Amino acid sequence: GAARAGAGQLDQNAARDNPTAPAPLDSSLAWTAAADYISAQPPGLSATINTNPAQVSVEVTSGAVPVIFLRAIGYTAPIHVRAIAVAEPRTGIVSASR
Repeated sequence: GAARAGAGQLDQNAARDNPTAPAPLDSSLAWTAAADYISAQPPGLSATINTNPAQVSVEVTSGAVPVIFLRAIGYTAPIHVRAIAVAEPRTGIVSASR
């Protein structure tokens, strides 16, 4: 969700200057949108956000999660869950048929 929120932040001036080219991201706005999304989640997450004009990537790591089922095989230490997402902007009508 954070990567997708960032990918919606287009550089409107660049898109208007060259309307036939793919719309680039405003890297600063994309980073802020992704960070705002992360900050609205339950506490305990840490995130690394990278942006460039073509994409937003977000890596999120949870706080310590106690294990339940792994205890059956002797593993008792808490784990950290990690997820990585990459999103790119998509705009305009690509094709149409009648």
